[in-house]
This record gives sequence, C-alpha cells and structure tokens, in this order.
Amino acid sequence: MKTVKRIAKQSPIILAAFLLAGGGLSLLTALLGYTFFPLYQPAMFACIAAIIILLTVLGVRNSNEKTKLSVVCSALVPLLAIFFTVSISYALDIDGIDIYIYILLSLLILLCSMIVLFACGRGKAVRISLGIIYSVLSVPLLFLLFLLSISFMANFGSHTVAESALSPSGAYLAEIAVSDYGAAGGRTMVNVTRQGLDINLLVGKLKKDPMRIYKGRWSEHMSMSLRWEGDEILYINEKKYYIKD
Repeated sequence: MKTVKRIAKQSPIILAAFLLAGGGLSLLTALLGYTFFPLYQPAMFACIAAIIILLTVLGVRNSNEKTKLSVVCSALVPLLAIFFTVSISYALDIDGIDIYIYILLSLLILLCSMIVLFACGRGKAVRISLGIIYSVLSVPLLFLLFLLSISFMANFGSHTVAESALSPSGAYLAEIAVSDYGAAGGRTMVNVTRQGLDINLLVGKLKKDPMRIYKGRWSEHMSMSLRWEGDEILYINEKKYYIKD
C-alpha cells in the first residue's frame, strides 16, 4: 500500500518520464530508418490511453502533495505530450481505421497533459502562461490531425504494388508502387528495400523503411520494367540507378 501511495504522489514525474521515453524511442526508430508494426495496434493505443488516464487521475487526486520535481515535470508534461504524439506518428504504420484511433489518443494525451499542468503545477500566472504557450504549440498538431481525419473520411487514394524484383543475391527487393488518387491523379514510385534487416519483437516487428529511387506519373507503371545487374545496379526502363544504403 505504501508503494502505491508513493507512486501516486510521483505520478506527474512518471507521466513525464513515460512520454519522454516513448517519444524518444519512437524518434530513434524513425531516425534509424525503421517503422514499427505492432501485433495489434488498437490494443497498443488502448494500453497507452489507460496508462495516461491512470497517471492523470493519480496526479489530480494527489495534487496537494507536490514536490519541486513533480511541479517541474507537470509544467513540462504538455510539451512532452506534443513530442510523444508527433514522434509515434513517424515510427508507426498508421493507416485505415487506426488513423481515427491515433487522433483520439492524441487528443486524449493533450487534454490529460493540460489537466496535469493546471492541477499539479504552482503559480496561477505561470500555469496560465504555459497553458497559452502550449495551446499555440498544439495548433500545428491539431491541424495535422484534422487533415488525417479528412483524408480517411474521403477514402483518399489506393496504394498497390504493380511489380517487384529481387536482386540476384536476395539482398534487395525493388517494387513498383502505384498510388491512385482518382480524379486528382496519382503517381508511380520505385522503392528498394534492404532484406534481412527486420527485427522481430515480442509485441510486433520493426521493418526497414524502403529507399525511394524513382517517382513519376501514375500511368508510367503500365509500361515500366525492372531489371537487376548484381546487387548494386537496378535498371528502370533500361535506365541505370545505383543502389547505395
């Protein structure tokens, strides 16, 4: 029971550490050129939401027992919330209905972070000033969430692989990817992915991001051909492209 009470008193610190660690790992994943594919993304989002809500409730209930560190962390939580929500959007493969779940999770995290700021912080003027600053910083993120929701509602675009070719040693996979946006047109891309670099985790898989070596008009894929010469040269319509990691 004493351990639970101790954790409850430190909940703003734990929340700040959770957001910082999650955002940092997500950013590192993206910088290393990987995308994380969880086994079941909605369940992962639900677990994150449960942790955020629990820590927020504990912080509010124990807001009278503040320490200097918890006050500092509560002031930083909204900034870390923005960092966390933006970072996971780069590290995760978010598509389909998962876009809506991500939007709801982002709004929940932003709301809870502001609650922690005003409940666990000190100084009315300081809290109001930080609230205004963080609200302004949240505008670009909210706009991004709005665009994602519009994109999903419009069912904007379809994405298919028209052709693929494996290099002679199996080290690289080249794919002709086609994005069709209907009346808005589309585009054709050639992506090359290094094979054998995926990492299996208990809760999902880290997949190496492809290298985009060509981008053109939508109709190009109808007459496009791929041909490998070794593992370092790819011919697209007999035009030579060098593959470098």
